[in-house]
Amino acid sequence: MLNLKADLNPYFRELSETQLERILEITKEYNCKNGDLVYLQGEFCQNLIIVNSGSFLYRKKDQDVVIEEGVLLEGQFYDFESILVNSVTSCSLEAISEASLLVIDILGLKRLSRKKPIIPSLIKLQLPEKEAEIWTDTVLKREKVKKELHYKISRSFLWVLKKVLPYAVAIGLLILLSSFFIKDPSFKKVYTIYFICCLLGTALYYLNSKLIFIELDRTIVSKKSFNIFNVTKEHISIPIEKIEAVRSIYTSRLSRILNIGDISIDSPVEKLYLKGVYNPNKIVDDLNKYRNHRVNIDKAIDLSSFKYLLCKQNSKFIIENQIERDEHQIFAFRKSIIFFLIRSIPSLFVFISSTMFLYLLFEKAVILYLNLPVLFVVLWNFIDWSNDKYAFEGDKIIDIEKKPFLGKEKRIEADIKSIQSIKKEQKNIFQVLFNYGDIEISTISGKITYPSITNPDRVIDNLYLIKQYYYSKEESKNKLLRQEEFLNYTKYYQELNK
Repeated sequence: MLNLKADLNPYFRELSETQLERILEITKEYNCKNGDLVYLQGEFCQNLIIVNSGSFLYRKKDQDVVIEEGVLLEGQFYDFESILVNSVTSCSLEAISEASLLVIDILGLKRLSRKKPIIPSLIKLQLPEKEAEIWTDTVLKREKVKKELHYKISRSFLWVLKKVLPYAVAIGLLILLSSFFIKDPSFKKVYTIYFICCLLGTALYYLNSKLIFIELDRTIVSKKSFNIFNVTKEHISIPIEKIEAVRSIYTSRLSRILNIGDISIDSPVEKLYLKGVYNPNKIVDDLNKYRNHRVNIDKAIDLSSFKYLLCKQNSKFIIENQIERDEHQIFAFRKSIIFFLIRSIPSLFVFISSTMFLYLLFEKAVILYLNLPVLFVVLWNFIDWSNDKYAFEGDKIIDIEKKPFLGKEKRIEADIKSIQSIKKEQKNIFQVLFNYGDIEISTISGKITYPSITNPDRVIDNLYLIKQYYYSKEESKNKLLRQEEFLNYTKYYQELNK
């Protein structure tokens, strides 16, 4: 049972019952047995750890030599400074009795400090001076969002006016001309209704244009669009290393005067194009600077942080060391159950209607035999739906489609590093409401299509995380190889000079 009482955890002494409940919302309890190794030294961690009960042994090593060792008792923090400042543990943690830990999400604490700053401030009062300074710098201070890590490009309001104004003026002139021929005092109300319609139409068009934008987030450039008129969603993303050119285009002299143009981002497979962007030249310069300095901006993600991000992405609160440390990760998913139900609707309709009709002519047993073909079609659709499996296994993208019973099996594999672009489509209101859609992955060898996938956004995010992990792993391996080559050349040079 979670325990935040002041007798065991003096840091929460000044908090009221309501404030303690807010802390409990971002807190989990982790029970340990004697001998459990809870954290390794150098492990990625974004949780504040407090000993809730029992005792733990912490041990800090330097090249297999123990340089610091001690015991943590109830109410003490584990590796407070290193976790808050660097998000990495500086020592290992091992349970030496039946014990439990309170695990507080640091990201949740930062969100809480923005909504209810009084709660982290009261906790700070109970901390020692050094820890209080770290707490202020990491939890209470609002982080500035780095523009180069998250960049959003959307359409300008002037572009919307440029599109809407000619139609509004033309219709207004028609109404004005009509007023000369129609001598009706109530005709003035038409102007009022027309003016209101113009405002509403412009607002809707502007809102719809704002839902179409290009977004740059670390290693991905995406174009996201949502059409409120026909309720469709589209998401096209390109890895930033696959971009060949970024261009700004002015379509007319008026566009140059208003400084409104188009942005084109070209890759070997897809082309992201967005109209009506304000000051496109500056945006192109910013994007090109980001591309040129990508190595300095984008830090390699290690294995533990990669797995942590995947757990956060899937809305699971998991302590990092609980995740298996093997690299052969499998993320499997399948078509939405809605896809099977839609395919089975005609068969079910035939089954129900034929049953009602045959009930008047035959006995129940005969009706069942006559409906066997219809039931067989439903069974075929279900097995066909369950046989189609899609997965990310290790550094491979896998697409398995198998026909029911003894039908043919089709298996497609592609290297995850060969991804050129990813496209997601939700083509109608049902796909948007039930959150499923088609994913098309373009690789060097061809295209892989995942139809009617549940929660396609999460699948795409997981895919890019896995891709980034293997990219970072390959970069680290190449770096080590270059270091070894340099050492070999140095040794060879020294031998020649002897």
